[in-house]
Amino acid sequence: MTITLTGVTKQFGAFKAVDNVSLSAGERDFVVLLGPSGSGKSTLLRMIAGLEDVSSGTIEIGGRRVDQMEPVERNIAFVFQTYALYPHMTVRRNIAFPLIMQRARGWHHLPFIGSIFKRRIERMPEVRERVESVARSIGLDEMLERHPRTLSGGQRQRVAVGRALVRNPTIFLMDEPLSNLDAQLRVEMRAQITRLFGQLGKTFVYVTHDQVEAMTMATLVVVLDHGQVQQIGTPREIYEHPANEFVARFIGNPPMNIFVGRRRGDRIAIDDGGPVLALPEHVRRQTADGAVLHVGARPEDVLVTPGSSGAGTAATVSAIERLGPETLVGIVFGENWQRRYGETSVEDFARLGGYSTLKPGDRIEVRFNEDRLSFFSPETGQSYSAPATIQSATAEALP
Repeated sequence: MTITLTGVTKQFGAFKAVDNVSLSAGERDFVVLLGPSGSGKSTLLRMIAGLEDVSSGTIEIGGRRVDQMEPVERNIAFVFQTYALYPHMTVRRNIAFPLIMQRARGWHHLPFIGSIFKRRIERMPEVRERVESVARSIGLDEMLERHPRTLSGGQRQRVAVGRALVRNPTIFLMDEPLSNLDAQLRVEMRAQITRLFGQLGKTFVYVTHDQVEAMTMATLVVVLDHGQVQQIGTPREIYEHPANEFVARFIGNPPMNIFVGRRRGDRIAIDDGGPVLALPEHVRRQTADGAVLHVGARPEDVLVTPGSSGAGTAATVSAIERLGPETLVGIVFGENWQRRYGETSVEDFARLGGYSTLKPGDRIEVRFNEDRLSFFSPETGQSYSAPATIQSATAEALP
């Protein structure tokens, strides 16, 4: 089911939590709303669900405008961060609860009488079959008679997912569902949710501040900051072609290294005493000779060679993090190397494959993979090199 947001804004008094957001997601898209705390991602999700009113703009689901509809009319399922399970109900009753409420009448909520009729609904063959089918799909079929207090965090999260699945909604909304799990469980649940997405063929909208979840699960990433869309694209587009410096620094661990440089003809010299690099033709078209630029390089595109042969820029190893399949190398260049953020001292990083024997204090030489560099305006922070295929919130002409 398609989702289209047009100029969606949410104001709390004078404060804009979501500011003029427009995006479109197709059927079978796994959309991740990604951003730091306070970026507006959860507020945006709640507006899609109908849990928050829209101050201005429109929301359409499947071509039907829904921003004036009640949540129950939108046929969506919402998985909360806190699970929101009923502790006195079994796993079976928790999963079946949406089906029970669909069939319940007003008088079914009366004490004692209501519990009898709700139990009858739960035992209906079609309800039992649906609940057990969903439980099997998420590995809970042997836990249906247990209560939430006897389950692990990962199992409780699966119950919350099962309760969303049982209604067979058109769209699944998930608000940081893995944030309360430990690292290993997050890996397992990411895999399970991704499998469910592939099996169901439905549109998912997923909120997280964790870029690993976004990069591994999404088909479409929406990067937000201060309520505004910074970039929309596939995980690969977001990583390889960031639309601005915020995206470049927010995505990636370690983040993109960004250096200050000055154009010299068809080259760019990294200040001060750094390497002189080739400047792509499309960047030359948008800048004047002598212009100051910010140059971005992902850690894997910073090439390190031990020793001092003169083939690269001299530097010193400041830190080593050996992670098994890769090694992160902290780099400090010469004393005259001008930093990108005024007086702030920021380490640069290279990512090396395998286990490196380098150690802090070692002298090294550094080169860059010049085919994979990014270039940004120091005034606006916008990229000079984002491809036209990337949807960016800042589409105005760059200087």
